[in-house]
Formats: sequence, C-alpha cells, structure tokens
Amino acid sequence: MTLLNLPDGLVAPSYDTTSLAAVMPAVAGALGHDLTTATGLTSGGCRTALGLPDADRVVVVLVDGLGIRNLAERGGHAPFLRGLLRERDEPAATLTSSFPSTTAAGLSTFGTGTAPGRTGMLGYTQRNPATGRLASLVQWRELGDPADLQREPTVFETLAAAGARVTAPGPGKFAGSGMTQAALRGPAYVAAETFEQRVDATVTALRQPGEAQRLVYLYQGDVDKTGHGHGWDSWQWGDALESTDRELSRLMRSVPGAPSWWSPRTTARSRPT
Repeated sequence: MTLLNLPDGLVAPSYDTTSLAAVMPAVAGALGHDLTTATGLTSGGCRTALGLPDADRVVVVLVDGLGIRNLAERGGHAPFLRGLLRERDEPAATLTSSFPSTTAAGLSTFGTGTAPGRTGMLGYTQRNPATGRLASLVQWRELGDPADLQREPTVFETLAAAGARVTAPGPGKFAGSGMTQAALRGPAYVAAETFEQRVDATVTALRQPGEAQRLVYLYQGDVDKTGHGHGWDSWQWGDALESTDRELSRLMRSVPGAPSWWSPRTTARSRPT
C-alpha cells in the first residue's frame, strides 16, 4: 500500500457535496425533484449539504474565473458578493472546482453533477481517439457530435423533461455550440449579448406568469476572459468584477422573493482558467 503525501496547500479534487458537482443536483432538490447522478450524488443530499430552501423559481449564476481567494483579495470591487459571504462561514460557502479547473471540464461537471472522467470533457484540448488529432473543446474543433463525447444527462435536461421551464440567456454565438450542447444541454437558449442584457432576460424569465417551475442558468464569462488577457491582479480585472457585482446586486433587487434565494458559493480555485 502506497501513501500519497500531498504538498501543503494543494486542494485535492473531489466530486462530493463539497464540490461544484453538487450545485445543480442541490437545485433539483430545492425544486422538489429526486435524482441521482452517475457518481452517486443525490438531489436531496446535495440540497441539505448546501442548505437550499424549497423553491419554485431559481436562478443559478456562474461567474467563470472567480475563486474565493481572488474575491477575498479584490473584494473592494465586489461589495455585494463580499456582503453575501459575510453572512456565512467561509468553509460552508466554499466549494472545490473540478480537476482540471478549465472551463470545459468545470462546466461539464457543473452541468451533469458528475466528474470529467464521466463526461469525457478533460481539459482545454484533448486527443480525439477517432482521428488522432488534438481537439479544442471550447471551440469544439475536431470533435463531431457533442452527444458522442459527453453522454451523461445534464441536470438541466432532466428538469426540463420533468416539466420545469429552464432558460439560459447568453451570447448568440454560443447558442447550439458544441460546448453548450455537451455540457449544458436542456435549457431554452435566449440570445443576450451583454451581461446587463442577460440579467434583464433572467428577470423576465423568472417573472413569467404561470404555475410551472422556472430555472434560469446565468453565465458570466467576462471576469474569466479579462483574467486571461490581463491577469487577475490587473485594474481591468477589477473593473470586470465591479461591473459583474453591480449587475448581480441589481438582479437581487429585481427578482421576486430574492432574499430567501441567495445562497452564495465560491470555488476554491484562485485564478482564471
């Protein structure tokens, strides 16, 4: 038997209720749906672990490239998010991302509630076994049909099949893209180019009349993009975080029953990937 000694400060990957994989199953539990992912996470167990209340309308916001450490160091640019974190103990508000914590691997873990080993979404680039060529997951080059690679059901499509109205506002270029269809399939996609427009579309979707349950997935990639271009310690990154924080504060003020909905979680990764 070999014992593995991890270096100090290294966060080992996990896909349990303390990880990014637990978020969407927990949301399903809050909406009253029973499901179990391929890695054994249950909607009820995840909901309890994350402390989500009963709900019939939910918005899930994912800010790519924002982790607990850089939020703590640049928190002056994010008074709204900083205030939410103060309401909870830090360990309870922190989840670990996937390994690797690249966008493709992380989003597929988030969407399916499983792990990259299940989704086949293993990094920024990987070799296509059918062609032998290196394939780009984000641009979806050399990969073919998304359903052939990523075969795990997403929580979004499971909830949509159960009758929930699931919506995802996002830039028009991502509608029907390989990455979207692989990692996040299920929602009705609403083209909205700026984050301000996506917040508006989120509020509109949540305020639609009717008794159907509603779930909106709101993605914000500007922080991640700016971090790659300028570094997370740049003034440009601070500006991107500040505008994101301002819009999230507006979202909270605009949606019905918001104070009981907000359950802030941040991932443990410390830099944009």
